[in-house]
Amino acid sequence: MSASDMATQQQAMITAQPATTTTKPTIIGLYGISGSGKTTLLQQVRETLDTDNFSFFEGTDEIAKLVDGGIEAFKKMDEGVKSLYRQAAIKGVAKACVDSGKAGIVTGHYMLWGEGNAKGEVVCTKADLEIFTHILYLDRDPRTVFVQRKGDKSRARPEVSAQLLEEWQNREKNDLRKLCRAYGILFATVGHVAWNARMAEWFHDMWDARIEELLNDFCIHNETHNTKCTEQALDVIFPVWDNRKLDTVLVIDADGTLAAEDTGAIFWSKIAGKGRTLKTLFSGPLQYSYTACRQAMLLYEEAKDDEDFDTLCEEVAAEVTVHPEFVHLLTEVAKHKHVRAVIVTCGVRRIWKKVLKNSGLTVPVIGGGRISDGYVVTAGVKAGVVSKLQALGMQVVAFGDSPLDLPMLSQANRPIVVVGEEGVRSRSMDADLEKAIDGGLRAHQLLLPSTATPRDETYRLPLITLPTVESFVLDYNFTIVTATNKTAVQLLAGPTRDANIRGGELRQAHSRIGQYLATEYLANIIDVEPYNITAVQGMPSEGHILLHEQNTAIVSLMRGGDPLAAGVSEAFQLASYYHAKEPEDLTTKHLKKLSTVILADAVVNNGDTVAKFVRHIRKVHLTVSIVVVAAVVQAGAVAEGGSLVKALRGQGKVTLVCLRTSDTRYTGVGGTDTGHRLFNTTHLDGPDNDNKNEKMAAGGWGKVQQKEGDCA
Repeated sequence: MSASDMATQQQAMITAQPATTTTKPTIIGLYGISGSGKTTLLQQVRETLDTDNFSFFEGTDEIAKLVDGGIEAFKKMDEGVKSLYRQAAIKGVAKACVDSGKAGIVTGHYMLWGEGNAKGEVVCTKADLEIFTHILYLDRDPRTVFVQRKGDKSRARPEVSAQLLEEWQNREKNDLRKLCRAYGILFATVGHVAWNARMAEWFHDMWDARIEELLNDFCIHNETHNTKCTEQALDVIFPVWDNRKLDTVLVIDADGTLAAEDTGAIFWSKIAGKGRTLKTLFSGPLQYSYTACRQAMLLYEEAKDDEDFDTLCEEVAAEVTVHPEFVHLLTEVAKHKHVRAVIVTCGVRRIWKKVLKNSGLTVPVIGGGRISDGYVVTAGVKAGVVSKLQALGMQVVAFGDSPLDLPMLSQANRPIVVVGEEGVRSRSMDADLEKAIDGGLRAHQLLLPSTATPRDETYRLPLITLPTVESFVLDYNFTIVTATNKTAVQLLAGPTRDANIRGGELRQAHSRIGQYLATEYLANIIDVEPYNITAVQGMPSEGHILLHEQNTAIVSLMRGGDPLAAGVSEAFQLASYYHAKEPEDLTTKHLKKLSTVILADAVVNNGDTVAKFVRHIRKVHLTVSIVVVAAVVQAGAVAEGGSLVKALRGQGKVTLVCLRTSDTRYTGVGGTDTGHRLFNTTHLDGPDNDNKNEKMAAGGWGKVQQKEGDCA
């Protein structure tokens, strides 16, 4: 057979090897310059790691299995054919790992370099880069490797100087860092342990634990595992059994939010030549992905051992000053049982725990930075923290300053963008924030310090101060005002309870109630202001209108609240009048310039509808004054611990004004449904129910469960 025929046959055989499966297994490459100890390390971990989770492959052996004549025959082939065999070998490893369901650890070479070769020869293939998920690089002292190579009796190695070995190693590390980021491979180094007769002793002590920790972490860690770990961390901070009185959580970013400083930049500036380490990583192909955050963690692991890392974290923390406004807020939060705070940072957890301690604060921190933390924090993790807290029934106030915080802010009930001084705040935030606002984000901006220049137009991103936030989350500001003991109630309430009154006459009765409550109570609660009039005698005089009446909106909660709202409107004729069936009917356009919103409903039973409207309004306009007006309110909803009382915790100052309260609870249908009675549509609930319902209304047939809008 001719050489060309042999090459053709070899290529056909190689390309017949199984292609890489679409299910990407965990494949960890053990890399390092020739003689760095890859094979020895593979043998060591084969004995110590769990073989139920790992498979082990010597790269040279995998190639030899494919070549007729083994590795010696492979060495004689031209480079093109060698590359095909190398690709086939790594694809075979990938398939074996898919079939077994195990992670693979395989030794490999990035390049080969001997004396007299000016550039060295890269032997890493595209298939390697597409298949590897991790590369663990043995970063040995080149002088030690030089001695090791000379003393290696198991194989003949060409003599290479320690100087060339150092150049070789630096080239490999630099190239692999770039390639790994381009291909989404996590890259870690372990090294500078003396490679001598005491090597085994080192492995059994420090290196066994260190390398096994990395390999075990690589085996199990993915985005799903990461999410699970962050949820477990959150469960520890907010145990279900301890959440009974908790209704509001402050979720606060750290770098640029809690303090102006960037702790990551400070950390790396203290390591010679590493000042731009994180900027280079996050501005590269991985951006701010899960893989990028994991790579950042590995860089922190590589930079210092745990003891030195802790010392450096102390130094960094000493240079960070928490905004005094946040120190005050968090100090006050600690005094209350219904609200808590948690710091959620993409930065180093250990640094921020020390920063908080230095500030006299005890606030839990969700963050990464080391393998021992168990997880990394991404933009998605931040949003997930908010979502999980909301699923536990919490209202979440979120603070953030950068694009990484936007998913969290978008998920929060009350998003607050912290805006620092122009020289230190995130430069990329303006464009991303504008897109988020266009996409529906309704946030406020908090200037820290107060002299900072605001972002965006303040009508799109209204200003807020931390004292205002404090009043919302700390103070219990729900007040109920009732006219129950007034003689007027007897006159006004009678027609609304009379089963023989319905339609237009009943609407007029509700309208009179609305006008009475507006003039007697709302004017006192909201206040009034003077305006100029001409008296009947022709002299200038003074009249009064509701305070900021032109910036007040009366919202009829359709349809039962409309007659009552009409009565309120008669009293405050300069106020806007809106109809809303769903909270989303009230948009930023309706609410952005308002001082007061008056929500009008005929009946408030459990308060669910009112609470939904209040939460929506607060999300759009955090500081607007909200007053709810109703003809009748179910007493249990506004009693201590009642459903409406609970629902409005953390919603700021809300006042409810009603003509009377009622202990009655029954299901209103047909003739007893307030909405149907107001608009003569009792027949819509069915003729079979009407007579019974009218009898219930007239005779009071006991108390049964009642829906929103029907207490009598």
